[in-house]
Amino acid sequence: MPAGISEKKEHASESTSALLADSKRDQPFNSPHPTDSNSAPSSTQTSSSRLQTANNMGVQSQIRARGAGSARNRPFAVALTVAVVLYFAFTMTTRVFDFSGFTSTACHHQTSNDAAPAVVEKVGKLVPLEAHVMSKCPDTRACLRELVLPAMERVSSKVDFTLTFLGRPTENDGVDCMHGPPECMGNILELCAAHLYPEPRIYLGFVMCLSNDYREIPGEALVKGCALEHAVDIQKLNECAGSADGMGMGLLRDSVQRN
Repeated sequence: MPAGISEKKEHASESTSALLADSKRDQPFNSPHPTDSNSAPSSTQTSSSRLQTANNMGVQSQIRARGAGSARNRPFAVALTVAVVLYFAFTMTTRVFDFSGFTSTACHHQTSNDAAPAVVEKVGKLVPLEAHVMSKCPDTRACLRELVLPAMERVSSKVDFTLTFLGRPTENDGVDCMHGPPECMGNILELCAAHLYPEPRIYLGFVMCLSNDYREIPGEALVKGCALEHAVDIQKLNECAGSADGMGMGLLRDSVQRN
């Protein structure tokens, strides 16, 4: 082979080697195992995903817990609401229609089983209020003081009040009183006061005055003192109680028969 041709081949070979070397230097460094886009995520990404999942589960648990708590509390809330509504309805009813004293009141403890309750009937626009009493009974004093008088102070213009006396009619047109003849006389005096002065504010004051010293009924001093205090004419009172026609006894008998 001629020398010129050999030198040209060697020169060409060196040029080719130099080009390959330059090409390798210009290429960026790549990992011998390039990352595949479908390969598994890194450990940081996995931890973040697990944390997010745990947070979501915690929120869901809290929501379920709150829902369960609300479900448990719902019956109590409903019951409380109903109780409040009933309370205010009852309060408003009793304020507008205060009928606390509009029933028949027995001012003596009765032990008889055949004692029927009094029938309450409406008389026109007035509601009947009836007190069953005995002039010499301590229960009567308590009944008048604690029940009848407080009720009448509030509703006297709305009721038809009647004072009825307890006793037992006899065959000779008389009356047996539980505390004896003095009580019958006291009952007659109080009925005569109610007959002469139909306004309850007048005769109830007289009756209450006598009841405060019920042991002294029908003592003259007590009767005169109470009559004077409550503007009751003592002469008319005596005429009614001791009239020859038996007016006073008639009032007592009629009253007893109401029971």
